[in-house]
Amino acid sequence: MERWYNIRFRPIVCLSICLMVIILASGCSLMEVKEQASLVDNMGSIKGKIIVTSPQKGPVVVLRFVDEDGIIVLERSIVIPQNSEYEFPVIIGKHYIA
Repeated sequence: MERWYNIRFRPIVCLSICLMVIILASGCSLMEVKEQASLVDNMGSIKGKIIVTSPQKGPVVVLRFVDEDGIIVLERSIVIPQNSEYEFPVIIGKHYIA
């Protein structure tokens, strides 16, 4: 009994399927690149300098809070030496430093 497909067309079918998978995968990658580019466009930084005027010794903890729908949430903290600078990368929004 002869099959409905010819054996000669098998490599073409496999090649077509592989090509479609590659195109779909690259399309997903392009969407991810677009999302990352949008995120970078909305990025900024908060910079500052801590000057300690009290006689305390030791490092200083700098906290960054973000306002998420009216709720203040601790998002990041860093420990820096006295009288030094800090920088936080941020996305557009309302932030608080303590």
